[in-house]
Amino acid sequence: MNRAIALHEASHAVVAMAAGLPVEWVSIVADRDEGTFFTAAVKIPDDQIDRARDLFEICVAMAAPSFLETGDEEIDRYAAVEASLAYTMAGKAGIPPADVYAAAKRWVLFREHEIITLAERLTEEGKVVFSKAA
Repeated sequence: MNRAIALHEASHAVVAMAAGLPVEWVSIVADRDEGTFFTAAVKIPDDQIDRARDLFEICVAMAAPSFLETGDEEIDRYAAVEASLAYTMAGKAGIPPADVYAAAKRWVLFREHEIITLAERLTEEGKVVFSKAA
């Protein structure tokens, strides 16, 4: 299951960075950050984004894991739920959900090798910290 979780979180992280969002770290190890407990997460610093301006990119990164099967039915089902939420958020903000879908699919296709490489690092290290938010 760690590999499946690593693929899922790596998809979020790689697509977020490719879309221009700053990613501080990605982790598959249970921990606490800024008072929030998580079991796996991607840290995008709130003070470095503008949710209104960056909503399209946020939704794309949120939907990304749904385009990479992990081999774990539960993780893949969770990815589909996240993607559905991303499409709903986009639609409510006037962003065509089909645009989010297409962009997420394209980024995962173009960056699949990077996603897999990061997932392998996560499986070995548990957490990858990026030297500077990309």
